[in-house]
Amino acid sequence: MSEDLRVIKTRSNIRREFLSLLEQYEFRAITVSMIIDRCQINRSTFYRNYEDKYALADAIVQDLLEEFSRNMETAFIRESKPKAGAFNFMLEYFSQHQKELTLLYQRVLPVNLFDQMLTCYSEALLKEITQIFPNAVRQQKLSRYFSRIIASNILTSIRWWHLESPETSRQEMEEIIRLTAEEGILPSLRNRFK
Repeated sequence: MSEDLRVIKTRSNIRREFLSLLEQYEFRAITVSMIIDRCQINRSTFYRNYEDKYALADAIVQDLLEEFSRNMETAFIRESKPKAGAFNFMLEYFSQHQKELTLLYQRVLPVNLFDQMLTCYSEALLKEITQIFPNAVRQQKLSRYFSRIIASNILTSIRWWHLESPETSRQEMEEIIRLTAEEGILPSLRNRFK
């Protein structure tokens, strides 16, 4: 059975107002009272949807992480020269969520979205690496290293784009990531596991 539309709208309102408060205040300074005042809801309505502000922050992070997981790019590892568009889905995801991701990068929260994305992406890349390179299966530590370094490089590049160079176009960003993979990371990976 699908969720009641009123519940969906209420949760959306709570999340939107929480993020709005997060633009103005550090997480530790935000109270449930501030959130319910902003949302113009009863305290019981808030607690019917979220246990506390920590559960609210975690729910936002988990939703972003789930969507990120559906948009991760791993197939580029199979190619010596990733094709144009190899990171299209991922960069589209980051473009669509730039405002909220930038905010979550900049605030100290009880859950670290960037670290969770890094772990998730590393695991997906590790799976791809071990499917492509038979030697990688026998060298798990090194395989994990490469998957982590590749994921870190790409996600750090995107974080840099959001925080320090938002004027860089999505196309330029894709070219930066693609060339970094093609000229640096992928040759090292191939040389190690050939």
